[in-house]
Amino acid sequence: MRRDDLVLGSVEFADLLAIGLLLPLLPQMARRFGLGVPGAAALVAVPVITALLAAVWLGPLSARWGRKSVLVGTCLVTAEALFVLAWAGDAFMLFMARLATGVAAGNVAVVEASRRDLSREAEAGPSWKPAGWSLGAGLATGVVIGAVVGGASASAAAYAGGAVAVASLVGVVALLHETLPVSERARMPARRGVRSH
Repeated sequence: MRRDDLVLGSVEFADLLAIGLLLPLLPQMARRFGLGVPGAAALVAVPVITALLAAVWLGPLSARWGRKSVLVGTCLVTAEALFVLAWAGDAFMLFMARLATGVAAGNVAVVEASRRDLSREAEAGPSWKPAGWSLGAGLATGVVIGAVVGGASASAAAYAGGAVAVASLVGVVALLHETLPVSERARMPARRGVRSH
């Protein structure tokens, strides 16, 4: 189970690294794409706000479809968003990449739900407990390292972040076990059909 917790930590790290990459590059990006101060501020705000909104949706989705499947999808989105960021040739692509980064980072709710599942599994087992990679620690580490990597160039930073995201994706696929059995998954309410008159 320690392996699972490390994989979950790598997912958080990749997401928060992706959000922090552009912080030292905001003046450069604003000049390159003609964004101005409001546009630069939006580059920071969009993924953060989107992550908060996506977390509300991704948590229940993982309770229906399983934690691992949702994490695989969001890790894939993170990697794709970072590579799009590296290739961005206009402001539209730039903002779409940041929007996708935020959607994927909403998987913090799924990561924490997976940790709760692991804790329940461990209650009857040996003295295992989560490594405790908190949201605050992940955010601080991701932003600081993102700022350092981002100091090189936007493309180099995005490629480096994409490589980290791919590594976390491989970890989820190969090493993480599904923490929510099918028997425990929430049942989505059936949709009511439209009555014909």
